[in-house]
Amino acid sequence: MDVGTVTLSARDRVLALTSWHHDWSGLRVAVLGLGVTGFSVADTLVELGCTVRVIYSSEDRDRERLLDVIGAERSLLATDELQLADLQAFSPDLVVVSPGYRPDHMLTTWAESVGTVVWGDIELGWRLRDKTTRVADWICVTG
Repeated sequence: MDVGTVTLSARDRVLALTSWHHDWSGLRVAVLGLGVTGFSVADTLVELGCTVRVIYSSEDRDRERLLDVIGAERSLLATDELQLADLQAFSPDLVVVSPGYRPDHMLTTWAESVGTVVWGDIELGWRLRDKTTRVADWICVTG
Protein backbone atom coordinates (compact mmCIF):
# COMPACT_ATOMS: atom_id res chain seq x y z
CA MET A 1 0.00 0.00 0.00
CA ASP A 2 1.33 3.43 -0.94
CA VAL A 3 0.69 6.25 1.52
CA GLY A 4 2.09 9.42 0.00
CA THR A 5 5.72 8.49 -0.62
CA VAL A 6 5.83 5.71 1.98
CA THR A 7 5.25 2.11 0.97
CA LEU A 8 4.04 -0.08 3.83
CA SER A 9 5.12 -3.69 4.27
CA ALA A 10 2.33 -6.27 4.41
CA ARG A 11 2.81 -6.50 8.20
CA ASP A 12 2.65 -2.72 8.66
CA ARG A 13 -0.42 -2.53 6.44
CA VAL A 14 -2.22 -5.12 8.59
CA LEU A 15 -1.23 -3.39 11.83
CA ALA A 16 -2.53 -0.07 10.47
CA LEU A 17 -6.02 -1.53 9.89
CA THR A 18 -7.97 -0.20 12.86
CA SER A 19 -11.38 0.48 11.30
CA TRP A 20 -14.12 -1.15 9.27
CA HIS A 21 -13.72 1.82 6.93
CA HIS A 22 -10.04 1.21 6.12
CA ASP A 23 -9.01 -0.56 2.92
CA TRP A 24 -8.92 -4.28 3.71
CA SER A 25 -9.21 -5.30 0.04
CA GLY A 26 -6.67 -7.73 -1.33
CA LEU A 27 -5.38 -8.74 2.08
CA ARG A 28 -4.57 -12.47 2.25
CA VAL A 29 -6.08 -13.88 5.44
CA ALA A 30 -5.94 -17.42 6.78
CA VAL A 31 -8.69 -18.30 9.25
CA LEU A 32 -7.90 -21.24 11.51
CA GLY A 33 -11.02 -23.23 12.33
CA LEU A 34 -14.50 -23.56 10.84
CA GLY A 35 -16.71 -23.37 13.88
CA VAL A 36 -19.14 -20.54 14.58
CA THR A 37 -16.28 -18.08 15.10
CA GLY A 38 -14.20 -19.19 12.12
CA PHE A 39 -17.13 -18.95 9.74
CA SER A 40 -18.23 -15.52 10.96
CA VAL A 41 -14.64 -14.22 10.69
CA ALA A 42 -14.36 -15.57 7.13
CA ASP A 43 -17.72 -14.08 6.15
CA THR A 44 -16.77 -10.66 7.51
CA LEU A 45 -13.35 -10.60 5.87
CA VAL A 46 -14.74 -11.64 2.48
CA GLU A 47 -17.26 -8.79 2.81
CA LEU A 48 -14.31 -6.44 3.36
CA GLY A 49 -12.65 -7.64 0.15
CA CYS A 50 -10.00 -9.94 1.60
CA THR A 51 -8.83 -13.17 -0.01
CA VAL A 52 -9.74 -15.69 2.69
CA ARG A 53 -8.68 -19.29 3.17
CA VAL A 54 -10.23 -21.26 6.04
CA ILE A 55 -8.05 -24.11 7.29
CA TYR A 56 -9.81 -26.72 9.42
CA SER A 57 -9.78 -30.40 10.35
CA SER A 58 -13.42 -31.43 10.89
CA GLU A 59 -15.94 -31.67 8.09
CA ASP A 60 -18.93 -29.33 8.33
CA ARG A 61 -20.96 -29.63 5.16
CA ASP A 62 -23.31 -26.74 5.91
CA ARG A 63 -20.54 -24.23 6.61
CA GLU A 64 -18.45 -25.59 3.73
CA ARG A 65 -21.32 -24.87 1.33
CA LEU A 66 -21.65 -21.38 2.78
CA LEU A 67 -17.92 -20.75 2.32
CA ASP A 68 -18.34 -21.69 -1.33
CA VAL A 69 -21.27 -19.27 -1.67
CA ILE A 70 -19.43 -16.31 -0.12
CA GLY A 71 -16.25 -17.01 -2.09
CA ALA A 72 -13.85 -18.07 0.65
CA GLU A 73 -11.30 -20.79 -0.05
CA ARG A 74 -11.40 -23.84 2.18
CA SER A 75 -8.86 -26.46 3.16
CA LEU A 76 -10.10 -29.51 5.05
CA LEU A 77 -6.90 -31.20 6.21
CA ALA A 78 -6.68 -33.92 8.85
CA THR A 79 -3.27 -33.24 10.40
CA ASP A 80 -1.43 -30.22 11.75
CA GLU A 81 1.45 -30.98 9.40
CA LEU A 82 -0.79 -30.85 6.32
CA GLN A 83 -2.43 -27.68 7.61
CA LEU A 84 0.98 -26.09 8.16
CA ALA A 85 2.07 -26.91 4.60
CA ASP A 86 -1.17 -25.38 3.30
CA LEU A 87 -0.74 -22.27 5.44
CA GLN A 88 2.84 -21.84 4.22
CA ALA A 89 1.77 -22.23 0.59
CA PHE A 90 -1.03 -19.66 1.05
CA SER A 91 1.45 -17.16 2.53
CA PRO A 92 -1.07 -15.01 4.41
CA ASP A 93 -0.66 -11.38 5.47
CA LEU A 94 -2.81 -12.11 8.53
CA VAL A 95 -3.84 -15.22 10.46
CA VAL A 96 -7.04 -15.09 12.52
CA VAL A 97 -7.22 -17.87 15.09
CA SER A 98 -10.43 -19.41 16.40
CA PRO A 99 -10.77 -19.76 20.19
CA GLY A 100 -10.05 -23.51 20.15
CA TYR A 101 -6.41 -23.02 19.12
CA ARG A 102 -3.79 -22.77 21.85
CA PRO A 103 -1.32 -19.87 21.58
CA ASP A 104 1.52 -22.38 21.17
CA HIS A 105 -0.14 -24.30 18.30
CA MET A 106 2.33 -25.04 15.49
CA LEU A 107 0.35 -22.98 12.95
CA THR A 108 0.37 -19.83 15.05
CA THR A 109 3.98 -20.24 16.13
CA TRP A 110 5.06 -20.68 12.50
CA ALA A 111 3.11 -17.57 11.45
CA GLU A 112 4.67 -15.51 14.23
CA SER A 113 8.15 -16.85 13.43
CA VAL A 114 7.96 -15.52 9.86
CA GLY A 115 6.54 -12.15 10.92
CA THR A 116 2.90 -12.75 9.97
CA VAL A 117 0.41 -10.91 12.15
CA VAL A 118 -1.71 -13.29 14.27
CA TRP A 119 -4.97 -12.11 15.83
CA GLY A 120 -7.80 -13.74 17.71
CA ASP A 121 -11.43 -13.02 16.87
CA ILE A 122 -11.69 -10.43 19.64
CA GLU A 123 -8.80 -8.37 18.23
CA LEU A 124 -10.43 -8.46 14.80
CA GLY A 125 -13.80 -7.51 16.26
CA TRP A 126 -12.25 -4.58 18.14
CA ARG A 127 -10.67 -3.26 14.95
CA LEU A 128 -13.98 -3.54 13.06
CA ARG A 129 -16.28 -2.20 15.78
CA ASP A 130 -16.98 1.10 14.00
CA LYS A 131 -19.04 -0.26 11.09
CA THR A 132 -21.98 1.83 12.27
CA THR A 133 -21.97 5.35 13.69
CA ARG A 134 -22.86 4.12 17.19
CA VAL A 135 -19.76 2.36 18.51
CA ALA A 136 -20.65 0.13 21.45
CA ASP A 137 -18.73 0.10 24.70
CA TRP A 138 -16.82 -3.14 25.23
CA ILE A 139 -16.11 -5.45 28.10
CA CYS A 140 -14.47 -8.82 27.49
CA VAL A 141 -14.54 -11.71 29.93
CA THR A 142 -12.68 -14.88 28.97
CA GLY A 143 -11.68 -18.16 30.53
